Amino acid sequence: GLWLTGLARQRLSCDAITQSLTVDAGGIPLRLGRSARVVPPALRRVIDIRDRHCAFAGCSAPAMWCQGHHMTHWEAGGPTDERNLVLACGFHHRAIHERGFTLRWSPDGRQVQTLRPDGSVIEIRESRPVLVPQ
Repeated sequence: GLWLTGLARQRLSCDAITQSLTVDAGGIPLRLGRSARVVPPALRRVIDIRDRHCAFAGCSAPAMWCQGHHMTHWEAGGPTDERNLVLACGFHHRAIHERGFTLRWSPDGRQVQTLRPDGSVIEIRESRPVLVPQ
């Protein structure tokens, strides 16, 4: 099968059904992990309407080019719901999972902020309004 790094596996499993199989050096199966939840179509439509494009600061890649990203990853107990999911284009989804960028809700809960690996917020001049789920 295909060998993936842990970070690549996390990125790919954000919006997919996956199940991990851990094997020893000889290829003998040691553990079969639980299946990850896929973003259901109705929920995907909700985040498409809310976000309209990639949530990464300054990106305008349209929803159809994006994947659903769990801000708190599913493997870490993050729920598959509208407050934990945002859209991320492939380029920025890799930046989040493999280069240390983070997406989070702003303190007022009205928009998604992008944080650099050092924790500083990427400021953009114009922010788009976001329909915030209650």
